[in-house]
Amino acid sequence: MAAENDHEIEEEQAPAKGAAGEQARSLAALDGAADVSLDSTKASKALSGIAADGSANEVLRKQQEQQLAAVKVSKEDIQVIVAELELSTKEADLALRKNGGNLESALRSLVA
Repeated sequence: MAAENDHEIEEEQAPAKGAAGEQARSLAALDGAADVSLDSTKASKALSGIAADGSANEVLRKQQEQQLAAVKVSKEDIQVIVAELELSTKEADLALRKNGGNLESALRSLVA
């Protein structure tokens, strides 16, 4: 009997409008979706794909770091950037490496 009264109370409430109403309708739609079982094979494949993407990104990042490390930069050029743009030596060094060690290109990229 109490369960019937609870159900009647829910029916008597006016449906909410706007975002709150949409949220309430979405939650109500999910009530029946709780019985859906997870396909562990699909989940494993999805997780493997995510891990593979992360590994590929890590390899790419390391390759980029190696390429940047191979670029020769001048300490004087680093100091020019530090003095003119008030950047750290690390930031100045990176800007120079990304621009092939060319001071003018590095300065242009930093002020653009």
